[in-house]
Amino acid sequence: MSPWTARLFDLRLAGLGAFLAVACGPAPDSTADAAAEAEASLSPEATATLVESFQTELDAEPLFPAGRGYHYSDVHYTLAGLAIEEAAGRPYYDLLDDFFLDPLGLDLTLAADRRDLPGLAQGYAHASSRLYGTPLEVVVDGRFILHPLQEWTGGGLVNNPQAIVRWAKLLYEGDAIAGDDLPQLLEVGFPTDSTKPHLGYGLAVSVAESEHGLTYGHGGFWPGYNSLVAYYPDHGVAVSIQINSDESRMRTHLPHLAGVVLDALENAGS
Repeated sequence: MSPWTARLFDLRLAGLGAFLAVACGPAPDSTADAAAEAEASLSPEATATLVESFQTELDAEPLFPAGRGYHYSDVHYTLAGLAIEEAAGRPYYDLLDDFFLDPLGLDLTLAADRRDLPGLAQGYAHASSRLYGTPLEVVVDGRFILHPLQEWTGGGLVNNPQAIVRWAKLLYEGDAIAGDDLPQLLEVGFPTDSTKPHLGYGLAVSVAESEHGLTYGHGGFWPGYNSLVAYYPDHGVAVSIQINSDESRMRTHLPHLAGVVLDALENAGS
């Protein structure tokens, strides 16, 4: 264990499952912290070390003991990534290629580990520019003005909706993970509604209800971009939206898109 880990909330009491369920209770980021991080990241080559990215968390009082509550923060996933690399002795992105992307044929999914990413659409940072002073356009001469490696195991991948729905089908239908781990992935530790204990956050998955039935999925945010995916287990269908703006109404639009898809499939089968 590194010297700084003893200063990071209840890390010694937390297991990998607590990281993935975002149940370690790190101190909440303040607006000032977020603004400072955003300002620092505006340097084109800004790639703060992972330990540096934890500076606002060190010696901070946790919101709750590890495993006793829920608070979403990418810190959890970064810690999980560090644990995985330490145990495997290999870089995370190499492991991702070997265990998932290559064997599953997910060739449209790439590591977001550099500023000149292939096929990058211009992103419009309406929300980030208002909150943090980020320039409205986040791509200049084909390169990000921010370094995407800051996301790392918290979502640092290049994707498009086709790749995302393929992954959702493989994951939530049990084809991406060997063994019987899917029920554990979907088990909710801290329900959003006490009358519906099956709804809430599992291991890096949001379990929710919709007008089309139960959904498994997740959203994504990066300055200039929003993404969202939902898998409908009652129908065996995954739907995803990506928008090159970080201020959108995807959660309103996605159910309507899912309705169009489900109606088309029903009509095709009738």
